[in-house]
Amino acid sequence: MNVLSRSEIEERLEVDSIRDKPALSFQEKLSIFTNLQSSFALRTQSSLTTAFTVTNSMIGTSILIMPLNFIQSGVITSIIALLVVGFLSFKTSGIIIHYSKRGDYDFSSQINRILGKRMRVVYIAACTFLLVGVGLTYFILMCNVFYSILSLIFPDLPSKEDGITFKTFSYPYTGVLLGIVGLPLFAMKNLKFILKITSLGVYALFFYMFFCMYIGIAAIVNGQVKFGNAEGAVKWYSFDFVTILAVFGLSFEIQHGILPMVKYNVHQDKNTRDVGFGFILGGIIYFLVGFFGAIGVSWRPLCGPGHDPETIMDCITNEDKFTQYYAVASEAFIFIHLLTIQPIVCYITRSQVLNYFYGELNKIPTAVTHLFNIVFVAIMVACVVVDLHPTTAVSIVGSVGGFVVVYLAPIAIVFKYKGVPNKSIVSGSSIDPLKAPLKDQIVMTFEEHSQDLGVMGSEVDKEHPKSGIQLPEKNQTRSVIKSKKCWYCKPRLIFYAIVLAFGTAVMLLVLENLIYGIFKK
Repeated sequence: MNVLSRSEIEERLEVDSIRDKPALSFQEKLSIFTNLQSSFALRTQSSLTTAFTVTNSMIGTSILIMPLNFIQSGVITSIIALLVVGFLSFKTSGIIIHYSKRGDYDFSSQINRILGKRMRVVYIAACTFLLVGVGLTYFILMCNVFYSILSLIFPDLPSKEDGITFKTFSYPYTGVLLGIVGLPLFAMKNLKFILKITSLGVYALFFYMFFCMYIGIAAIVNGQVKFGNAEGAVKWYSFDFVTILAVFGLSFEIQHGILPMVKYNVHQDKNTRDVGFGFILGGIIYFLVGFFGAIGVSWRPLCGPGHDPETIMDCITNEDKFTQYYAVASEAFIFIHLLTIQPIVCYITRSQVLNYFYGELNKIPTAVTHLFNIVFVAIMVACVVVDLHPTTAVSIVGSVGGFVVVYLAPIAIVFKYKGVPNKSIVSGSSIDPLKAPLKDQIVMTFEEHSQDLGVMGSEVDKEHPKSGIQLPEKNQTRSVIKSKKCWYCKPRLIFYAIVLAFGTAVMLLVLENLIYGIFKK
């Protein structure tokens, strides 16, 4: 999971620029907002660009811990987990695309239209938990990478495994220092420059992927790779599969941003195919990083028994100069990527939470924004101080938050329609939303999204004075669902019921492991 696509973030930034203009009336803001939505809706991109956008949005910093998860769970177990979770996540993403209308700005709008306001509240809460968890994971990994760089420069620094100590500069101080640096970044209003830098972060992750492949191939050439249960060997399989399932659950989670990713695709009827290509490419990258990274560090002493590395960089020491320089360069690029993406994560989280309370176009008090930033930083620093393991954070976020976003909400849509595919649903509107002109699309979906825009009752005239768009009568655009009989609907419902049970089981097992670990300590 990598937050949102660049185009979606740019759109949100433009909306916020409208919100912060006090001289404009609500009707004027609404007119500008409508025109803005129109201009973004006119963008187009090829199928190949759509597939790469999906992959780019999917690949996040979970790849930093993936090699260690391959070592823990075994190669075969990890590959099976990758295939199963990737396939199920693709299927639930396909549900969102299949039942979408052109006016669904995002998954939240679709849930509000189909499942109602209560489910939308549940979804927003789960997304907020996901975003906070992703931001927390990024921050922990950023502190980890930064301390690893400092340890190379200052070899006398205490090891992270020495525990919490404040007598000298140690790992917990890294969290405090970077938290102080993060506050002014989170308060920035113009994030366009940072967004440009963040968009280059994919190159840092690919640089890291090639580093994992390099150390893996070097280990094969030097005869250092062993498979089996011996010390320093990579296990073929194990029954320790819960953590790797949860990690892949977060790694393949793109449901929250799938509609913004595909809405610019010039071939709308090929959206599911293009998303599938994106999933395949993402799965290949996860395999390359996990497998080659695992065989590249499994034989190293710092990855053996008695050690608890958080990333593979913790396992690499006393290397030849080329490997050492490659590792430092990889860590430096990743650190810059994590440092610049943190303000974006905070902004998206803050926007999603505060928009729910203040509406899309109403101004948010500055004090509330600063308070949110402080609480966000305080949570992250506290987790670093208590030395929360990044794998633990990823597994909890991926299983709990991912349960609602990846499994519960999409499958609830299927059950809402009783398994009937979208083409068998007869709408009360005579216009096909996917083929309607853009102006008609805005009209057809305005009422459904008026809650998101903060429109209440008489705040908007029947014919908007600025936009000239004739708004529909109340309930005019509501779809009347008439299900045609289909022989495969019941098996389809059974399949998705099993998928939902799978997601529930993973969540409960992760929570059970967490509670067991707390009481064991």
